[in-house]
Amino acid sequence: MITLSLLKSELPEFLVNDSLASRLPEWIYWVQRDLVNYYDWWWNKEKTSFTTVASQAEYILDHRVDGKKIKWMGNEDDRRDAMKEVNLENIYQTDSTPTDSGTPDWWAFVKQTEISKDNSIAAVLSVVSTSAADTMKVVVRGKVSGLEDSEEVDLTGVSSNPGSKVWDANSLESVTLASASAGTITATVSTDTIVELSPGMLRKQSPRIRLWRVPGSAIVIPYIFHKKPLKVTKEGDIIDIPDEAFRALIKGVLEWGYRNNGDVDFAQQMRAEYEDEKKKLRSRAEKEFDSDRRKLFGRPSTRLAFRLPRTLNGTAP
Repeated sequence: MITLSLLKSELPEFLVNDSLASRLPEWIYWVQRDLVNYYDWWWNKEKTSFTTVASQAEYILDHRVDGKKIKWMGNEDDRRDAMKEVNLENIYQTDSTPTDSGTPDWWAFVKQTEISKDNSIAAVLSVVSTSAADTMKVVVRGKVSGLEDSEEVDLTGVSSNPGSKVWDANSLESVTLASASAGTITATVSTDTIVELSPGMLRKQSPRIRLWRVPGSAIVIPYIFHKKPLKVTKEGDIIDIPDEAFRALIKGVLEWGYRNNGDVDFAQQMRAEYEDEKKKLRSRAEKEFDSDRRKLFGRPSTRLAFRLPRTLNGTAP
């Protein structure tokens, strides 16, 4: 397991003890994002599911889901072929209302949203923390009476505190903290938990998708996706990469460290070494993938070649 503390032990002292150390979580996150976007790594793939609601067309997926890297989506109830990913325009052209009900065949990415669940009724939003130390402004955005609006709600520790604006049903777009929290922040509208923000998180970004046809009942929809990395904040936090990617991570973080310290030559050298480590990782992953395919399907067949029989003394019998 690679933790923030372990990574620091492998970095130069000026990065760990200097004021630059406060930037480490950001640099680690940026390098992780670059790594996971470079290749479809086996270690970054997961399977989960969501359950549909009758007559509901749009759904918000988990915040760890990379909306651009949903590899497969299906229907667990009837074991049919995978649902087809299409552009949102195709779904609107087919059923803009939406009213065409049935078993979903298509899905489309709508946008990134900063909530985990829509508010089912029009009401005020309340915020609360699990830590009394959390006192700050929470910025909320959505619609009031059909118009775009925003509000700053006071977070007062463990006491739930409501805002003043009544948000339209299904209109909230984002709930953002002014600074990192000590506890878990929960934002609710009536009985709906709109979002929960863990310590260190300022916001959550989750993909919103739309289905066609609109589900006519509760259906389990499994899907396979690539994860977005989590930002580390504490010494014991685990950096979500396998051990074999540790060298690449260090080189990438060193590039940012040297660059911010004004050491341009060292930064360029680390950049080159980081790119080399990425290529080595990809080559290893591709070899392992090919090996797994051979174990599963056997070696690829070779074309049979016809040969004339050998002759004696150079003459045919």
